[in-house]
Amino acid sequence: MNFPASETPKGVGVHPHRGFETVTIAHKGKVEHHDSSGGGGVIGEGDIQWMTAANGVLHKEYHETEWSKKEGIFQWIYQ
Repeated sequence: MNFPASETPKGVGVHPHRGFETVTIAHKGKVEHHDSSGGGGVIGEGDIQWMTAANGVLHKEYHETEWSKKEGIFQWIYQ
């Protein structure tokens, strides 16, 4: 999907994780993520992240801040 340039990154707001594992694949664009325990980072094009989430952790994912300032195609898989 093509996203227009934006100063405000789009994404998935804060949500709980309850002791499960997730896999994120960034096909096009960059995914930034943070959690309530201080963890976070950027998943770049071609990267895969496998995460084991602790019970009670709050998490959010969104377009990487600098990437969102440019128009571009964004494709990712979050399982």
